[in-house]
Amino acid sequence: MLVYTYKPGLHHIHPIITPEQNIQIYRKCIEHNKQFHKVKLYTTAESVELFKDLVSDIEIIDNKLDTFFQDDLKFYVLSKEEGKYTLIDGDIILDRKLEYCNNNGVEFEKLIKNNPNDDYFLKMRNQLTYYNIQGTLKYWQNFDHTYNLGIIRINNNQFVKGFLTEYSKLKDFYKNNIELKNPKLRQSNVIEMATCTYFLSMYLTLNNIPIHTLEETNNFTHYSGYIEKLKFLKKYIKVKKPLI
Repeated sequence: MLVYTYKPGLHHIHPIITPEQNIQIYRKCIEHNKQFHKVKLYTTAESVELFKDLVSDIEIIDNKLDTFFQDDLKFYVLSKEEGKYTLIDGDIILDRKLEYCNNNGVEFEKLIKNNPNDDYFLKMRNQLTYYNIQGTLKYWQNFDHTYNLGIIRINNNQFVKGFLTEYSKLKDFYKNNIELKNPKLRQSNVIEMATCTYFLSMYLTLNNIPIHTLEETNNFTHYSGYIEKLKFLKKYIKVKKPLI
């Protein structure tokens, strides 16, 4: 089962991509990918109308749910779902049904390492170390890699309770030590590369949870960033021409 999450204003979307276009991208990906897997959606009550013709299994979230970071809704799903399932971003097109290795752990979209275009996570992680995250989370380590959260396959959720407890500490640290001193940091940067993406990767590594990447054995395209989304719109979304 593929689990999608949607809340208006939650994601970092370049202004060149309108909210309406972002919804079109979401809808097209769900419509395409549901031919391979069952789908489920977590969204707000006012957003149900946007997807109810495509998704029959919808969980309504409270508008007051704390989504300080854009992955908070994904992590909320971790606390609710049981069994095996796959969290997926709304801008990924599958070429075929995803194949999993059933490693009793977590499978991610891809590994981010040694790529000049992926060094952004190091920049964001350095912000946390600059503000002394190690003083709050004594076990913090700076690895040279992270795993992307575009796709997260959960084969075993035994790590979830411990992870969410530690993630709550990280979020409190950020709010109380960084947000108060430098609120523009989160507004102008994708700080989630460190607070969400890297932290989950690091936590699983330190706790010896088996990790696998899906890009090695699967075919899919992640239209991440505004340039890729413009390509997506051109390829998949038909523009209605005005009648003359």
